[in-house]
Amino acid sequence: MRKHSSSSKKEWLDAIVSCNLNVTKATHPKDIVDLLRVHYAEHIDYKRAQECRLRLLEGDIGAQRNSFQLLPAYKELLQQKALGVHVDLVRDRHGKCRI
Repeated sequence: MRKHSSSSKKEWLDAIVSCNLNVTKATHPKDIVDLLRVHYAEHIDYKRAQECRLRLLEGDIGAQRNSFQLLPAYKELLQQKALGVHVDLVRDRHGKCRI
């Protein structure tokens, strides 16, 4: 288990968590701690995880990421309702819609 500066930087932490976890009011700091431990072999304390959770909820980044996940469904609905419309939805190598 590593513990170094990357996991303590707010920008890195917020970006990693928001990309891998849909942070809502029901999300617990332990979920963030577990995510980093399992996927990145990083360790952060409960306080840092709680601060990250609050920043993401305050900035509503989780809701923004969630709305982007709905794009494929919006594309399909638009194509059904407006025949002949062209929608170009670009996905990254992980299958996520690029912003």
